[in-house]
Amino acid sequence: MKDQEVENLYKQVFEDEESKDILWPILDEIQRIWDKKTLVIEPGESHQEVCEFIVERTVRSVLVYAYFYNPYSATPGGWHSTTIYDMSCYNSSGN
Repeated sequence: MKDQEVENLYKQVFEDEESKDILWPILDEIQRIWDKKTLVIEPGESHQEVCEFIVERTVRSVLVYAYFYNPYSATPGGWHSTTIYDMSCYNSSGN
């Protein structure tokens, strides 16, 4: 993003002296929906979900936010994870 675009996002945070979340643009999104009881992960178990995205060489870092929930559960809520990737590690030129 250009500097001015990022500056405008930061201005969103403070409205009337109250702090709000920055509304970062979503560049891509994957939604997975399973039928009831197709994928059930019990406490202590794990499941790896693989997604691939193609980004330009000019991208320096990527924030990936994941949220999983069970729409069939009697209790609302879910699990989320945020990971930031430094893309310079993947750029062969080191830029």
